[in-house]
Amino acid sequence: MIGDDWMTLQEAGAKLGVSPLTLRRQAQLGQLAAVKRGRDWMTTTAAVDAYRAEHKGRVGRPKKTVEPEG
Repeated sequence: MIGDDWMTLQEAGAKLGVSPLTLRRQAQLGQLAAVKRGRDWMTTTAAVDAYRAEHKGRVGRPKKTVEPEG
């Protein structure tokens, strides 16, 4: 590989518990620092850690709050 610090979005997804497609979208939107090398998207361990810190606890849609009746 390019260096120990680099990983594919497939590897990053496994580390974060999200799909590589989600990470590719985030990279395209500028939310995750990544570059495309050939057909693969690559990111760094530091970028994955920064993404995790920024998005911790924000996976998926927010839960709906149910207000009590009455």
